[in-house]
Amino acid sequence: MLGASHLEVLCNVVTLIYHEARNVRHLVHERLLPSEKWRYLVSLPTNRSDAWRTLVPIRAVALASPSAERALGAFETRFRVSLAALADMFANENWLHAKLYGGNAWAVITRLAIELAEGLRGENESVDRLVRELEDARHNTGSLAEKLDRLERAAEAGLSTVGQSSVRGVRNGTRGLAMLYSEPCSITGEPAVASVLMRPPVRGNSI
Repeated sequence: MLGASHLEVLCNVVTLIYHEARNVRHLVHERLLPSEKWRYLVSLPTNRSDAWRTLVPIRAVALASPSAERALGAFETRFRVSLAALADMFANENWLHAKLYGGNAWAVITRLAIELAEGLRGENESVDRLVRELEDARHNTGSLAEKLDRLERAAEAGLSTVGQSSVRGVRNGTRGLAMLYSEPCSITGEPAVASVLMRPPVRGNSI
């Protein structure tokens, strides 16, 4: 399961997408993409568990959002790239020989997430179908649900403290999130609250 509600499914999938998108560093390193546009994603830890812990507070903000648009805006404001830009990045032909990360499978998943967000704007019969497709979607090494479960388990010890303190930071404006601010989301033009919590890159497993 990717979530108990449609919004939870969207937030979990989008968190997985941005987690995977940190691998854009490979294309940036090879000078196949400009470094400036992707620097916020490249700043995520390379270690998958550390990267997931960094994303958990942003997911908490997204889950507390009143709409799908605001939920997406939490990620977009933090990383300065939209899901549409990530879909194009994952469709880059230079991912052709990447077997374990990035690539066209994630482009498909990202487009499904965009469709789901659009469907959640109102009563849309396609929403249930899109959720089923995301539940069944496969990335490089398995299903999204399996990847979500692995990451949650791997980061469980850290999540129990990092996630809770971050949610408290969102509510109280204290420690846990470095700063909160509002910028317009490219989808709606409305302000979207997001974290600017940064961590230094950590060497480790990139998958």
